[in-house]
Amino acid sequence: MRLKWLLDQLTNIRSEREAIEEGWKKGLEQGKEEGLREGMKEGVKHLVRTMAKKGMNAKDIAHLTDLTEEEIRELLNEEGGR
Repeated sequence: MRLKWLLDQLTNIRSEREAIEEGWKKGLEQGKEEGLREGMKEGVKHLVRTMAKKGMNAKDIAHLTDLTEEEIRELLNEEGGR
């Protein structure tokens, strides 16, 4: 009886460990995806600001970046608010 109980406990521990490892993997993948999205957003912000500093207007920047003029203005206003 004791051996069966110990084996059951070992099985439970292994199952919990596998569940924890799977959770970590999923968490890391989600973190990578979120980091990539944030990096892309920062890259777009940098590009828009650089284009504006080079003298491009919001309409031209919007055309080249597939963003709306409103989105361009918001990104440029974020810079001024810092």
